[in-house]
Amino acid sequence: MKRKQLFFDILITFFAAIFLGIILSVGTYFWTVNGPNFEIGFPRTYYYQFQVDHLHHGCYVDNFIFDGIMTWVSVACGWVFLKKINTPAHK
Repeated sequence: MKRKQLFFDILITFFAAIFLGIILSVGTYFWTVNGPNFEIGFPRTYYYQFQVDHLHHGCYVDNFIFDGIMTWVSVACGWVFLKKINTPAHK
């Protein structure tokens, strides 16, 4: 029973982190868009696009991995905190 609950908790935090990551990515796009120039990523930028004479773009894979790990850790900590608050105390 414990393993099943642990698997369920990991699965919930995984999909919640993906959902939060998508929301943060879209949010940072709209926050930083300035014509053809924009950046995507929070807290670190992992994709950028700008125009000088023609369109340039690039990606930082290490920042993308860092953002993914930080998002999952924050969601997992929040999930554990919420479960701890909602679990009744044993007598």
